[in-house]
Amino acid sequence: MNKDEKRARNRSKMVIGLKVSGTKKKIGVGTLVHTLDISPSGARLAGLREQLEPGEILVLQRQHKRAKCKVVWCREVAPREIQVGVQFTEADPAFWGVDLSHDNKADDEKKLWTLLAPKEK
Repeated sequence: MNKDEKRARNRSKMVIGLKVSGTKKKIGVGTLVHTLDISPSGARLAGLREQLEPGEILVLQRQHKRAKCKVVWCREVAPREIQVGVQFTEADPAFWGVDLSHDNKADDEKKLWTLLAPKEK
């Protein structure tokens, strides 16, 4: 069984800028990171400079929305370039600002344009 078969939902490749804060002193308040891919239950984050421990709790902030998540895995991909897999502790389908209910890869571009489109007032 490969890792995509083990995953409850497929990820959508999408780069979204976020602020992240940690409960431990390893990450400063409002550290800027970005996603590499997202799912309704979590994300793969990049741009971190410090190793984190699985189980550590983080707070992600996207615009005015916040979500708590826990670190599932942490990997150093280059010197001082850390990627982290996180899982939300509470479901918030609206956190990413895009509809992730379908796992169809053909919809990824449509999701991106929805996220980038100017908000109607």
